[in-house]
Parts: sequence; structure tokens; C-alpha cells
Amino acid sequence: MDGTELLLTPLASRLAELGADPLIVTYPEAGPNRYGELLPKLAQQVESAGECILVGWSFSGPLALRAARSCNNVRGVILAASFVEPPRPLLRRLRTFVRTPIVATLGAARLLTARLLGPPKDPFRRATVEVLRRVPPSTLAVRSRAILAVDAGKDLQQCPVPVHYLASSQDRIVTRRSLTRILELRPDVTWSTIAGGHFALSYDASAGSNAIIEFVDSLAAAVPRPAPKT
Repeated sequence: MDGTELLLTPLASRLAELGADPLIVTYPEAGPNRYGELLPKLAQQVESAGECILVGWSFSGPLALRAARSCNNVRGVILAASFVEPPRPLLRRLRTFVRTPIVATLGAARLLTARLLGPPKDPFRRATVEVLRRVPPSTLAVRSRAILAVDAGKDLQQCPVPVHYLASSQDRIVTRRSLTRILELRPDVTWSTIAGGHFALSYDASAGSNAIIEFVDSLAAAVPRPAPKT
């Protein structure tokens, strides 16, 4: 949900080592930040990237599905610890109360926790601290309300390319309920699991990148090869 490159840099570096050509799409740190407002910015960058696989992590999953519907160069979508409906449905009624002061208080608590509990030189800790310094609470509040109102079920069902779900084994933010709902809406979605919590994709870049490459390889294997010349 931070919309920066900070938490994705380890994953991108590992993917590059495996032969991929990763592109991190970032979001504006201020201004309009709802799904409909971010989609044109995302689609513009996707369309200029050539044939690609979209990895939509957490907040970005619904955006990846919508971009796949509008961009002809997308060959597959990975939903990483993501959702098509609010991951905590009971909070939907409270979205109007998710305002900047509340998010600022939660951000300050998280920042203090990161500083007190995380090793000072830990890359994930440093990235988390920098995210909370860079992205204003007002932006995070807008994106939080967008999550609590999202309905991307139709985007999932009408997505024209294969979809893979990458779950985190100990995710307490986006639980298995989200995967179950996705499989209800689209049974052909494949899925796999990596160890860790919601931030496993960043914290263990090797596991995340391996899962992504496996999906890419499966798509390549499924492409019909031309008949040999006789």
C-alpha cells in the first residue's frame, strides 16, 4: 500500500539475478490515490513495457487485474497476498472513519516499533522506516478507504490472461479467506504459498522470486510451439 519502490527493491534485484527484467511501478505520494485514479498511470507504464507479467502485491492486486483487461501486452497476473474484496469485510462499514489522524497515529506506532524491535541494520526495518517517512498519512488513509470499498470480482472473472495467487503462510492481514473467495469466483486460478507474514515477498526475496519465475516458466511451457519444418 505504500506505493514506493522501497519494499520491492530486494525482490526486483533477485528477479534480475534470475534473468528477468523487473520494472517497479510506483504511485504518487500525494494527490488522487483511489483505484480508478491510479489505473491510468499504471496502464501507461505497463503499455510501454512490452510483453510482461503483472505482480500485484496487496493493495495493487485489483489494479493489476484491471490493467490486464485494458493492456494487450499483459501475459499473466500474479496476485501476491492480495484480494478482490476487502480482506476484513467487517471493517467495510468503518471506512468513513479511516482518516488521516488515525492513520498518522498508527503509522507513528509502527515507526516506533520498527525502531525499537528491529535490528538497526536490517534492510526491511530501514525500508519500513523510510516508507513511513516518505508517504504522508493522508495518502495512506485514501488507499485504506479504497481497500475497504474495493470490488474487483468482475475484473478477476473477466481477466483475459492466466492468474496465479501467491499466498503468505502466516499472513494475518490478508488471510486465506481472500484466496478462498478468489477461487470461488475463478476456479482456474493456480496458487502457491511462501513462508512468512504479509511482507514475506519483501522479507524473503528468494522465495518470492522463485515462485514468480515458476509461474512465468509455466506460461512459457503452455505456449504452443510451431510445427518443425519438413
